[in-house]
Amino acid sequence: MNEAWDKLGEHERKPLRALVQTIADYQVDASSANGKPAEVHFIASRRALVGNRDVVLTLWFFFSRYEYVFAQSGSDWGEHHHWLGTAKFVNRRLESVTLAHDYDTLSESACDDYDEAAGAARAREAAIAKLE
Repeated sequence: MNEAWDKLGEHERKPLRALVQTIADYQVDASSANGKPAEVHFIASRRALVGNRDVVLTLWFFFSRYEYVFAQSGSDWGEHHHWLGTAKFVNRRLESVTLAHDYDTLSESACDDYDEAAGAARAREAAIAKLE
C-alpha cells in the first residue's frame, strides 16, 4: 500500500514526514491542553502523472492521542482521539490537507486497564480498511 512512498528517496521523504508531523502536532495541541507530540503512521500513498507535467502525490496518515479527563465533580473519564489525514501534493507543493476526526470515550473504570497502543492500533486498522 506504500509503494509510492517507498519509491521516494530519503531526501524526499524527510521533509514530507516533517510537514505531516507538524500538522499532527498542531492538531493535537489545538484539541488538548496537555497534548503530547503525535505519533504519525503513514498508511498509504499514491503517485500519479496527470497530463504530461503534473505529478500528484497523495499521502494517507494516521495519528491519535489519549487523554484522561479529571472531572471537577463526578466520575473521571478517558478520551482516545484518532485522526485519519490526507495530504495531496502537486509538483512537490502542498495542495490540500484533510483530517477526519473520531474518538472513543472510556468510563473511569475502563481507563484503569486501557491499552493506549492497542486502542490506536485498532483505530488505525479500521482506517486502513476504509481505504481498501
